[in-house]
Amino acid sequence: MRFPALILCFAAAATIASAKDADICLTASHIDHTVTASDREILYYMRDGKIWKNTLKRECPGLRFEHAFRTDIAGGEVCSNRQMIQVVHRETPCFLGAFTPYTPPPG
Repeated sequence: MRFPALILCFAAAATIASAKDADICLTASHIDHTVTASDREILYYMRDGKIWKNTLKRECPGLRFEHAFRTDIAGGEVCSNRQMIQVVHRETPCFLGAFTPYTPPPG
């Protein structure tokens, strides 16, 4: 009897992992503004007050310094792990990574 329960636990864990790793898409028209927190992190401020942090797949040279990037928006959405950005003046291509909810530190 323990063996079937163990299989169910592994199946549940796999479902949770795949849901956790699922791409998150932000509706472009709901984005109020962005802030480049570092060469690897972009904060997306939404019109409803929520903030999403995107951690790029790797550092994007010049992103923090330039404070400007462009994104090709397909289907009216900005999606994690699917889209590329470019630092405006350098035209450095970088790929979006995972979106995670962000809460600013107190103070």
